[in-house]
Amino acid sequence: MKTPSFFKLSTEAAKHLEAALVFFGRSGHKTNKTELVERSIFTLPTSEEQVRDSQRADRAKPVPPLLAAFRDWQSGKNLTRSQLLHLAEEAYEGVRRHRGFYRHELIADMLRAFKAVRGLRHANARTPDLDGLDEYYLENLVEKRSGGLLPSVEATIGLILDPYFSGSPDYPCRNLHAALRDEPPLETATLNRVLLPYLPTIFRLAIRRHCIETGNLFTDPEARQPPPSEYWKKIHKSGAIVQGAWKLNWGRDHSTSGGTLTIETDKGEISLELRSFPVFWDLFYLIENVVDGGPGGTRGEFTFERNREALSNEGGVSLAVGQKLGRASFALNSEMTVDLLKLAECVFSESELTDVRNSLCWIHGDI
Repeated sequence: MKTPSFFKLSTEAAKHLEAALVFFGRSGHKTNKTELVERSIFTLPTSEEQVRDSQRADRAKPVPPLLAAFRDWQSGKNLTRSQLLHLAEEAYEGVRRHRGFYRHELIADMLRAFKAVRGLRHANARTPDLDGLDEYYLENLVEKRSGGLLPSVEATIGLILDPYFSGSPDYPCRNLHAALRDEPPLETATLNRVLLPYLPTIFRLAIRRHCIETGNLFTDPEARQPPPSEYWKKIHKSGAIVQGAWKLNWGRDHSTSGGTLTIETDKGEISLELRSFPVFWDLFYLIENVVDGGPGGTRGEFTFERNREALSNEGGVSLAVGQKLGRASFALNSEMTVDLLKLAECVFSESELTDVRNSLCWIHGDI
């Protein structure tokens, strides 16, 4: 007779188990929670030999193109033109599939990367096909100048960097992929050299597309994982920032969410608990746009916008949060708005917070 064993699952694990049970039920497979847990347990290795067998099986699987390019780039290798072409396509798809407010400087980087590749074309290389290609490039730009293509690229970059610009970034971001596909042959080393400053942006946008498409984070299964003691020493940190009526408490951990944060006012009118640093940055990118003079907008679970009267510098802003965060809306007066904008400036100068952002964008992507 079996001796029953009892153990407690975390809330997330229990939800995942329930979802798996529903999935198997819909697929016509009769099962129960105990059977699913037992299946998972029996997949765990019980010897070093089993670990090695599992690692050999993983290495035998084909490496996805994005991960292969990322590994090559991290190891200092030049990326092939086909790899760069794939990256540009994935980055464009990351932009195209995104809805809501986007970071303007990332879109500007895509155009700068295009300009760098187009600038490699020999000045005397004139054919009907290339002239037609330049016309295609020009049609994709949102600002046209009489000087032709390259002045129009610069003008478009300037327009996109305007905090008030809210046009679609879709068409301008098509040009990099088209250039890598259709420009005359170029040396691989030269392509890598001119694209070097922009590869971090291109990778982050491509990773964002991966996350949207697959619903999974971008991780390298072969990446070294630090031991728990190193995590505790280097990763687990906490702090607080107070500005006027606002207080931000944050705590870092080693999870893929980065940790948790709470934003609250001293009188309790607003209290938001954010269980993910990427969600936190969704809000603060909107606030940053308003700090820079822009109108704000919608990103993720947040809508943060200037009120109409704020255009005369007399009013405040409105803040709305989506269903996942409890669905609520707030009207901030001018004093609370000023304090919140100052809090944002402190956030963007706090290295502990920006370090988390810079590390997590390699698994969550960016846009």
